[in-house]
Amino acid sequence: MNKQDWAYVAGFFDGEGYIGLAKNKRKYRDNTDNCYWSLNIMISNTDIRVIKHLQNLLGGFTSLKTIPASPKGKLHKPQHNFYTLTIKKKEHRLAFIKGILPYAIIKKDQLILALAYIAYMEKNGHIGGRRLTQEEFVIRNDFYLKFRNLKGFYPNESEGDE
Repeated sequence: MNKQDWAYVAGFFDGEGYIGLAKNKRKYRDNTDNCYWSLNIMISNTDIRVIKHLQNLLGGFTSLKTIPASPKGKLHKPQHNFYTLTIKKKEHRLAFIKGILPYAIIKKDQLILALAYIAYMEKNGHIGGRRLTQEEFVIRNDFYLKFRNLKGFYPNESEGDE
């Protein structure tokens, strides 16, 4: 892709995209559980044409999502559909992040954190079903919390204090 394509994708992603770590639980046969994290990159829109165009540029797979109608009344909203492009393959995710990083504005810090997470995972290897050590758990959970903080789930308490 050329610079103009990457700039377009970056702008679209800044407005309609999501990047973050999903924290999931895995149950073991001995009835204990452990967490695992997955890096997710998604772009959503109500127009399938733009999602298909992005899929042709970036790879990934598309899906249709439906938000049910809210109850009748003052705040009633009808049911509506939207389409999501999900980028799962490791090589597609890395190319995507590196391609849009120079042009991203709103999600730039999240993209930089995603690169750090990918580098950590490549250095430390995929665990592949084995239980994490306490140190591995703490490091991965720290990445998860940093993503949440960047999304505003845990606002910086010092902001606005002067």
